[in-house]
Amino acid sequence: MKTIAKIIPLKRMPRSLGVFDYAIPPEMEGTLFVGQLVKIPLRKSFIVGLIAEFTQGDDQSLKHIDAIITDQSIMHDWQIKQILLFATLFGVSAGVMANMYLPPIQKRKLKKIEPLPTFVDHSTDTISKPIFYKYQTPQKRQQYIKQTLKPNTAWFFASIFDLQNAYDALDDADKQKVIIYNAKLSTKQKFEAWFAIAQNSDLTIFCTRSGVFLPFTQLDHLYLDFEHNNGHKHWDQAPRFHVKLLVPYIQKQFGTKVTYCSFAPSIKTYFDVHKNNIDLDPSIQKDTMLQPFSPIPSIIDMKNEKKSSELPIISFPCEQAIIDTTGSVFIHINKKGYSHGMICSDCNFVFKCPGCRLSMVYHKNKQSLECHYCKKVISSHQKCPKCNSKNKFPFGYGIERLAEAVKDITDTPIIVIDAENPPQHEINNTSIIIGTDAAFAHLPWKDISLVIFANIDQTVQIPEYTAVEQAFLQLQYIQFNKNKDTSVYIQTLNPEHTLLKRLHQPDYFYRMDLNLRMALLYPPYGQIFRFFYGHHDYRVAKTSAYATHKRLTEALTKDGITARILDPIEMHPRWYRRKFWFTIIVKSDPLQFQKNLSWFSQKLSDDWKVDPNPSSLLHP
Repeated sequence: MKTIAKIIPLKRMPRSLGVFDYAIPPEMEGTLFVGQLVKIPLRKSFIVGLIAEFTQGDDQSLKHIDAIITDQSIMHDWQIKQILLFATLFGVSAGVMANMYLPPIQKRKLKKIEPLPTFVDHSTDTISKPIFYKYQTPQKRQQYIKQTLKPNTAWFFASIFDLQNAYDALDDADKQKVIIYNAKLSTKQKFEAWFAIAQNSDLTIFCTRSGVFLPFTQLDHLYLDFEHNNGHKHWDQAPRFHVKLLVPYIQKQFGTKVTYCSFAPSIKTYFDVHKNNIDLDPSIQKDTMLQPFSPIPSIIDMKNEKKSSELPIISFPCEQAIIDTTGSVFIHINKKGYSHGMICSDCNFVFKCPGCRLSMVYHKNKQSLECHYCKKVISSHQKCPKCNSKNKFPFGYGIERLAEAVKDITDTPIIVIDAENPPQHEINNTSIIIGTDAAFAHLPWKDISLVIFANIDQTVQIPEYTAVEQAFLQLQYIQFNKNKDTSVYIQTLNPEHTLLKRLHQPDYFYRMDLNLRMALLYPPYGQIFRFFYGHHDYRVAKTSAYATHKRLTEALTKDGITARILDPIEMHPRWYRRKFWFTIIVKSDPLQFQKNLSWFSQKLSDDWKVDPNPSSLLHP
């Protein structure tokens, strides 16, 4: 019997190909350790691998380790165990998961690194309840961050913008206490930051969600900034983790105290506070956790503004407010382009994307119709494919049409901001800013005297169970940042919506939304995870989805798994990144979440994607 090294190849592989066995050459015996990086043959090439463990067995048919890359371990046993566990939970190979834990592989520099300090085990089976801390103002948020700059502390920010703003507001002495880690750092910066954290526990770390896999040797306190924000979810590629989902594992490993911070709690945090799963910071009480809007925004019923066959884009009260305002104005519209699309005047044909079947957005300045998902572009002068007519008209409105309507009201300079068009220069204090959600990061709040939501119905009508919560928190974000005398106007066709009727009673709104979730077993009353599959052939995608659903349903009963599996759903958009997509949603008892997620992930074939706690149920 020979000693065999079980090695994780650091390469994106199918999830079933996680750990490989390799023989140890005689000259390497006694020089290899768990957590060491080595060079291994894989198929016709050589790649980097991570030693996960050693076993005994017959090595005659095995390939040999080719070379040693690091002379010592750069990863501890507990990290290896987490890699293998999380690979199963998130439905990825161990190699994909290991790369999240490791620094950028720079072989020359790895040869020169100093040995990592001896790991002191702080693990515990008893973890303390998280605490919720409420930010009263942006200034007090910054003061609170400054007060917590202590050794062995990590601040997790929802975006690089939030992280950088918090860091820039520190004085030079405080900046010396902080080390930054995020996806925008260069390879060199990431490498240096990773080893600085691995070799020195007396730091305050400012990081985004990827920092949850950093090589902490001790972590006394973890703070989650703007805990309600979806930026803490790694949603667009595997592994699709949420920082909150991994926080309990950090707590168990280090006995870490956790504080969730925001200007308003997420509905899940609100629920947990009232169920005593989360404690409140002593500075706040339950009855002050949510603050009513002050002053209450002016709700404009757009049905009363209708003067012709078409609704106006800007209501008369908003027109007057724009004209009368002396400071800057921010008008929110979360829709790109000039209009939602184009309709043939003769036969009512709607120009749709042939792939995802969504209306193609009209861009007047480009004279084009575009699908923002498939990136398909056609000329807006194209004839109707149904009746060959040239006559067509735009329907709905987006950011370009809104800007055009504002120009008819005032001569004040207009700045248009969306994800593709950030501001190119500093915004002066007499501008009108028209923007999508991407504009919030660039607003000069101290100069803004008027905020208008041009069409809040677009947000609350999104077919996602979190849509109304996100709209409410967006309004709370404005309440948090705006000046006391800033006016807020909300244009809507549904002024009786619970969100708008309860702006003065936020507790009532939260409880109403929780009642709906309880009836549907949505979080926090149940845990949700989804699996989704894509194929370039629609029939193959649909057939595979239904066959997988049938197989899982039968296995569910046979294995006695208590979870509710819903029928396959065509995703929205159905055609995305050159594939047709279907999803299967599972509702689980929160107490059985890890067990059920692991069971389902192991039952799926490698071409299915796994998404625990999804931020969207329908988007691929």
